[in-house]
Amino acid sequence: MAVLLERTQGTKREDLADLLSRIDMKGTPATSMIPKGKEPTNTLFEWVVDDHEDPASAGHVDGTDFTGSDYGNMSANRTKCAGRVQVFQKPFGVSLLAEEVSDVAGLGRKAEMRESIKKALVSVKRGIEARICGESDSQADDGTNAYLTRGLFSWVGYTGGSATAATDNAVPAIAATPSSHIWAGDIDGSTSFDESDIQDILEGVFNSTGGNSNFQLLCGTKLKRRFTNFATYQPSLDGSVALRTYNQDSTSKKIVQTVDVFVGDFGQVDLIPSHWLRQDNTGTNASTRQQSSGLLLDTSLLKLRYNSLPSFHEVEDRGGGRKGFIRAILGLQVTNPKGLGAIVDTTSD
Repeated sequence: MAVLLERTQGTKREDLADLLSRIDMKGTPATSMIPKGKEPTNTLFEWVVDDHEDPASAGHVDGTDFTGSDYGNMSANRTKCAGRVQVFQKPFGVSLLAEEVSDVAGLGRKAEMRESIKKALVSVKRGIEARICGESDSQADDGTNAYLTRGLFSWVGYTGGSATAATDNAVPAIAATPSSHIWAGDIDGSTSFDESDIQDILEGVFNSTGGNSNFQLLCGTKLKRRFTNFATYQPSLDGSVALRTYNQDSTSKKIVQTVDVFVGDFGQVDLIPSHWLRQDNTGTNASTRQQSSGLLLDTSLLKLRYNSLPSFHEVEDRGGGRKGFIRAILGLQVTNPKGLGAIVDTTSD
């Protein structure tokens, strides 16, 4: 009599989606904190963007009627943004003897497939993270090149390592991220990034959107340290003067020197370190650019639109052992790029 085997339970696939939302959470902060959006029903998905009219501050003469020219079109600024889905997948296999016979220390027998599924999940999630936090434009499938979803740096107007707007389904002008939201330079060089620069970005976002907000700054390791230095160095006419003033219990025998939250005049910024910024930048100084850059995000403006949640698909075993793949299909939606910002290290390649 045929019996149900644990390794063939199809319902385990739904559990993988829940596992993916928790696994490697700190290592992949963007995909862990961006909310899920509506399922796309096409490879190209669109949404409406709009902008407010000028304030209606004029007076009205008592007893007069409106004329034809007084009536305005309140939808004149309405237009559409578009994004594309992308397939993320990782195939893998385990031979018959590796699964059934080998007893790997710390893993045990008949556990290789289970371990491979876990590692493939991490690989897929990191792939999604790297694509979302990248600087590449979206792309249509042409039979040779696959569909690609647009990275966040490209959404804010920094594509392919330079201040270049995306060209595939270009962002409409009324929704484009203003240049005042982007700081570009060498964060440790003559154009070093300091407190006034992050204040300028927050002020720019406030002027564009009309309100304060709580932001998340996905930042490379070097950029994170720049924020810590805000509390350690004081700008002067000749450069920076080191400050060493501490107000803490001396009996603790430790020095705490870190900044995790920056509160400016126009919003609060939570600093979240990331390993995956601008991973598609492959220049000579790519690692420096990646570690010294950052994305200023308001996650209420972002959606990860899953057509297919991450799931494990097992393929036919033709005698060589179990094989399968993890697959997810999704696209990134930036509802209003005007509410985002970026810090871009432009160290010369």
